[in-house]
Amino acid sequence: MQVITKAEAIKAGMQYYFTGRPCKHGHLGKRNVKYGVCLECARVTAKKIYMDEQRRTEKLEKQKDYRLENKELLKKKYRDFYWENRERLLSEDKKYRDENSQKIKLRHRVYRDKNKAHISIREKKWRAENKELVRAKHANRRARVLKAGGKFSANDVKIIKALQLGRCASCRVKLSRFHIDHINPISKGGSNDKCNIQLLCVTCNLRKSAKDPMEWAKENGRLL
Repeated sequence: MQVITKAEAIKAGMQYYFTGRPCKHGHLGKRNVKYGVCLECARVTAKKIYMDEQRRTEKLEKQKDYRLENKELLKKKYRDFYWENRERLLSEDKKYRDENSQKIKLRHRVYRDKNKAHISIREKKWRAENKELVRAKHANRRARVLKAGGKFSANDVKIIKALQLGRCASCRVKLSRFHIDHINPISKGGSNDKCNIQLLCVTCNLRKSAKDPMEWAKENGRLL
């Protein structure tokens, strides 16, 4: 690490600085420019607070009160940070999702299984508050389906479910609820015929969205 004084770091607009000397607790590392606090000391203090239930509760309450009192300020701060760092954040997010696709998939499934009632209420509320958006979305999809050509029946769906052994075509979880998915999305030229239909669990279908089947297969580790 480059040795730099606090004054030089402030002038350069840096967030941290390194003096090259240990702090009073013997930690040799970076310090926060705003407060001059050793980062390792800050970590130790934060851990002590976290381990103390009363102090942790008090700190969480203070943070909650601060967020409520400064809601608009924080919203602007986060929004500005996002747009200033958008490309980097999107790149890092994509890299993480690519490297942890199965882990994310499992986490989403566990969350949905544990919070089915809450999710159902939330989705119902959202649809009620966004009726025009929902109608427009359904109308657009109907138009795409009609233009795509082809059709399938309820019986076709039963046959497909039997052929899939009652499991999601992607993750193979047992289907209690399922979505009917176009293997090759109709928005990318796929047909609405039964040969282009598969049944996916809710989580997989929401993740797949309108992705190309090759892209989807790669994302799930089935293709290099």
